[in-house]
Amino acid sequence: MKQQKVGGSMKKRRLGSLEVSEIGMGCMGLSPGYGRIPPEEESVATIRAAYDAGCTFFDTAEGYGAALHGAGHNEKLLGDAVQGFRDSVTLATKFHFTGDAPEGTDGVESCIRDHLARSLKNLRTDHVDLYYLHRVNRGVPVQAVADVMSRLIGDGLIRRPHPGMGPVTSGREHARRGARRRPGLGGPESLQHARARLRT
Repeated sequence: MKQQKVGGSMKKRRLGSLEVSEIGMGCMGLSPGYGRIPPEEESVATIRAAYDAGCTFFDTAEGYGAALHGAGHNEKLLGDAVQGFRDSVTLATKFHFTGDAPEGTDGVESCIRDHLARSLKNLRTDHVDLYYLHRVNRGVPVQAVADVMSRLIGDGLIRRPHPGMGPVTSGREHARRGARRRPGLGGPESLQHARARLRT
């Protein structure tokens, strides 16, 4: 599909090897989570309007909207919206281990690959630019997650710079441990929840 060019102007910042708009768009509010949600066509139009204004960084997660619409609801909205300019934007999404922790190295890798495959299908793309561990499962060694992430980068399913730890309260130390296992895998680290706690 022919890629459209971004219409608006916005300052850019470097995120590792990526260049992203200074203001990104978190898409969680387009799925259940913050009260009333808009109709899907309005959500898609909102994402496209943000792109037209110069936004090139969009954040989602497999779990946004899952309680009412099933896993991947928010990713599907974003995937539909960016068709026509996918290659001009940075897409970030997140996964978390659901249910019992997978056992063994093969179990962890199989689980993460399954999550990523579903996200790629939802987003209608063959790779994500940033992939986060959204919630820590203390039954899964973060070093094992780092190993899998490294292989996913090598497979071209995650674009560099690298995946990171998501907005988890205890994510900072987990990120450091993952980085020690696989140098370069420690960031970016999201502080969304830490900032959210400051809201009144």
